[in-house]
Amino acid sequence: MGGVEKDLGRAVDLYSRAISEGKDTRAMFRLGSLLSRGGEGVEVEIGRALDLLTQAADGGDLEARRRLPICRP
Repeated sequence: MGGVEKDLGRAVDLYSRAISEGKDTRAMFRLGSLLSRGGEGVEVEIGRALDLLTQAADGGDLEARRRLPICRP
C-alpha cells in the first residue's frame, strides 16, 4: 500500500510552526497527543503535552477536552 512516509520529527516542527503563527488549537491537540506518547525519534514530554492539550481544550477543541483527563496524573 502506498502513501506518505511518517516523519514524526517533521510533524513536531510543522505543528510547532502552526502554533507559533496563531492559536491553532488543532495543532496544539495533535502536538500534545504526539508528545504524550512519543515514538520514532520524538521523546515523551508529559508536561509540555499537558500544557498543549489544556490550551487546545480551553480554545474549544473537543478531542482535547476528552483526552485531557486521560493524560493527567
